[in-house]
Amino acid sequence: MTFITFLTAYLGYLLLTVNILSRLSGRQDYLRWSVPALFGIATLHVLLVWGHRFGFDPGQALRNGIATAVALHSAYILIVGHFLGHRHSALAAKLVYPAWALVSFFGTAASFGLDYVSWLRAPMVITLLVGVVGMVMIRTGRFPGRLQSQV
Repeated sequence: MTFITFLTAYLGYLLLTVNILSRLSGRQDYLRWSVPALFGIATLHVLLVWGHRFGFDPGQALRNGIATAVALHSAYILIVGHFLGHRHSALAAKLVYPAWALVSFFGTAASFGLDYVSWLRAPMVITLLVGVVGMVMIRTGRFPGRLQSQV
C-alpha cells in the first residue's frame, strides 16, 4: 500500500507540472482534463496518507516535522482552491504555482530523506527539471511550436 500511496503523490506532481506548463503556454485543451485529474489524484493521495500512513492520527502527520506537514497540506489546499475556482477567478487559476513550488521542494526533499520513497528520486528530479526548463522556455519564447506565454 505504501507504493500506491506514493505513486499517487508522484502522479499528482506530474499532473501539477502538466497543469503549470499548460497554463503558461495557453493550452486550454490540456486544462480541461488536467485540473480535475490533479484534484482527484491529489485527494486520493491525501486520503491514502492519512488513512494508511497516519492512521488518521494528527500526531503522526507531524513525525517528519511541522514545516513539512504545513507545507504539503498548504499545497493540497491550494490545489483544491485551484480546482474549485480556476474557471471563475484569475487568483484561483494561479494557486497552482505556489502549490507546484511547495510540492517541488518538499516532495523532492522527501525522496532524498525518506527511505520508503527513495525510488521516487529520479522521477521527481526529472519532473522538476522538465518543469523548470519548460517554464523558462515558455517565458523566453523558445518553446517549440505555436505556444507562447500567457502570464
